[in-house]
Amino acid sequence: MNITVPLEDKDKVVGTLGPCDLFGEMALVDSQPRSATAVASGHTTCIVITPTDFIRRLEKSDPFVRAMVRLLTKRLRKMNA
Repeated sequence: MNITVPLEDKDKVVGTLGPCDLFGEMALVDSQPRSATAVASGHTTCIVITPTDFIRRLEKSDPFVRAMVRLLTKRLRKMNA
């Protein structure tokens, strides 16, 4: 699976994912629009984690871990801008 971002008149591949990799995590953390697009290059099986399920799991974690996840997501978004 390729991760792409729009660049001028075509999409640029910025990453490649393999088995057991995750994508879409930033949008789950901060509810912001996605920063890239995932494009399957072959047969792919995905497990969907709903925002409600993710938030429920995150809220059960240590407050430090929650703060760290949110901080890292914020920094990544700023770097991608």
